Amino acid sequence: MPLTGTAKSEAAAVGTRLPLAVGQPSDITSDGPIGPAGVTITRRYITALPADAAATLAYFDEAAQTWIAVPSTVARDRRSVSATVHHLSRWNDFVSAASATAAATIEGAADWTYFHFGQVFDVRADTPTCATPRPGWVKDATFIAPDRNNPILFCVGKDPKDAGTVVVKARVNRGFGFDWTTPSQTTWTWNSGVDQSARQDILNALSGLDEVFATSGRAFASGTRFVNAGEEIDVGFSESQARAAGTDPILQFTPQDAFGFLVGLVGNLTGADLMSKADGPVVAAVTLAQCAVDVRSATTGARALKAAISCEALLDDHVVVKQVASYLLKRGIVKPGDLAPKLVGRATIALALAGPVFNSLNYSFERTGSKYARNVTLVPTTPVASTWNYQQLRLPAGVCQPDAPAVTLRNGVAKNHSAGSIDVFGGDGTFYVSLDESAARSVADTDGDGVTDLAIGLSCGGYGGGNMRFPHTVVLTGPANRPGLLVDTQIIDATPRRSKALTLTRGHLHSVDMVRTPSNPDCCFSGAGTRDWEWTTKPFRIVSFSSTP
Repeated sequence: MPLTGTAKSEAAAVGTRLPLAVGQPSDITSDGPIGPAGVTITRRYITALPADAAATLAYFDEAAQTWIAVPSTVARDRRSVSATVHHLSRWNDFVSAASATAAATIEGAADWTYFHFGQVFDVRADTPTCATPRPGWVKDATFIAPDRNNPILFCVGKDPKDAGTVVVKARVNRGFGFDWTTPSQTTWTWNSGVDQSARQDILNALSGLDEVFATSGRAFASGTRFVNAGEEIDVGFSESQARAAGTDPILQFTPQDAFGFLVGLVGNLTGADLMSKADGPVVAAVTLAQCAVDVRSATTGARALKAAISCEALLDDHVVVKQVASYLLKRGIVKPGDLAPKLVGRATIALALAGPVFNSLNYSFERTGSKYARNVTLVPTTPVASTWNYQQLRLPAGVCQPDAPAVTLRNGVAKNHSAGSIDVFGGDGTFYVSLDESAARSVADTDGDGVTDLAIGLSCGGYGGGNMRFPHTVVLTGPANRPGLLVDTQIIDATPRRSKALTLTRGHLHSVDMVRTPSNPDCCFSGAGTRDWEWTTKPFRIVSFSSTP
């Protein structure tokens, strides 16, 4: 009987990813009823199947219009495949292998009606391209040199929209997916294999499923740290985020576990019929949900494979089809009741033939191979902060007392800046800034690299013994090794209870409010004392300030 129509197209759908040979379907009937033990059907081959080939028998479900695989056994001489079944209808055999050599051998084993070299391990990606130069704080980046055989292809550069952000790009060069991790927070991420705009819709669709199916699907929903075969992940890190990683890899990739591998395989067979790439793994995870625990708990590849094959038996269950159909309906798929059984049927074929693929050289090697081929480590420059350069600051007339002239705080240099207070002194309208190391004053680490890169001083009183009209003068300083971090400060408002400064930091304007938290309404410090202040807007942190006028 020829393989035609939907029977052929459904077989071909599996063959898009797996190397696949499909036999000639046969309508098998019986003159009498089938007993409880079932009957055995067998497909024989002209020559023996290769050792790394898998075979299964499957029937064509007329209602679902798809092939459903059943647990099958290849004979010891590898010249036949058999299955014990409990109904007779249209049956066929599906054979697959993980290598092109084995696939070529299969081609001569029988008179096939469909034969195709799949792409499950033929995925080869191009090396990604990054914008240059890298941010100045990046001294080096360590990763394996680009090669067409590497599992992950990397590049490191800058964010075109923010030259201070480093971007690490990674593209999966295998036919299966990888998990990625980072020890740091990220500024942003982009995954070519997921549709972030669909994330909430996907989660909403999963919320209506039974919990075991919904939980399985959520693990592979958009926003998770998973990159599928041939896809790319781009991650942006700020300087502080990168420094927080220390000497650990900033980005590390690990091949999916056995369940994740099967989800990726099945997802690749279903994704083309769905709303977006992101739906493929989710539908696959829902389909395989009932065997997730068994597959994940397997301690060896052989046990995981056995659990996967047993999962195939669970798929001949209308509960799974209903769950998948419910998800598809909420995702806006036309005729979800027709598509769901087809997707589940393809999953049964994929699982039945997953053995050679699961045990193939690439996957097993990547699970045990060197992690350095899958890591990127950033080497930041060494920060230097032994000397502070106080930027020139001009104070408008009337700041220090009603009749005071305009004055300028001239540049000054101070060392040992871990403690001290701001002392404003001088004559003839000229003031200087110095540090008194015996008293504490406010400091901040603005980028989280562990180095103090901002000092905040509040000067009060002390001009000719008179009070200031604006009682709290803000002095912002930056380290000498980072010129331009704070290039200007302008006082735009000051009251006895609040001071506000407008600062220009790395080219961005920020409004900074400083609020005196004690209820003391005094205009100025009249003697030794402590005042606590808090930042109410970014970019700076915290602080307390001690002053001895």
